[in-house]
Amino acid sequence: MIAVNADGLPEAPGGGWSYEAKFDGFRCLAHRRADRVALQSRQPRPLTRYFPEIVAALEQLDTDVVLDGELVLWREGRLDFAGLQQRVHPADARARQLALGSPASFVVFDLLALDHRDVRPRPYAARRALLEDLLGRQLPHGLVLMPATTDPAVARADAFATSAPAVSRPAPFNGYGLR
Repeated sequence: MIAVNADGLPEAPGGGWSYEAKFDGFRCLAHRRADRVALQSRQPRPLTRYFPEIVAALEQLDTDVVLDGELVLWREGRLDFAGLQQRVHPADARARQLALGSPASFVVFDLLALDHRDVRPRPYAARRALLEDLLGRQLPHGLVLMPATTDPAVARADAFATSAPAVSRPAPFNGYGLR
């Protein structure tokens, strides 16, 4: 599900929402198997060869997974979308050079499959717990667990003020995550 702009954060009696920042990057599905890693865009276009540092990070995980997240590039403490766009270069040698000079990060916000099992039917909170367990055991350089909170006050704080709020109903999605 795609995030949409909203004037404010929804709140429901008894909670039920999870909030995440919306990062400006490339939406990416990462498929990690013991013998192979594949990155694909939402379109779905292959991204694997443009982000070898993310492939290397995913290869370090100890289990087969499908992760949903955002490829981002940080420069001087800020997201650099223009720099990220430059990473998608047609020449392999240039793509490798850019990976060394401007390494990307993969901000993971959902777990879609674990050990060849589709976990999408599970509630978001259960998937998030599995994701936190997975990345809590090992968090290779280049992978980032998306910060999330169920507290609307925390969601409104500066830590989540990386962009305008975006809203979605509970489901797998990318945004100022209302899950």
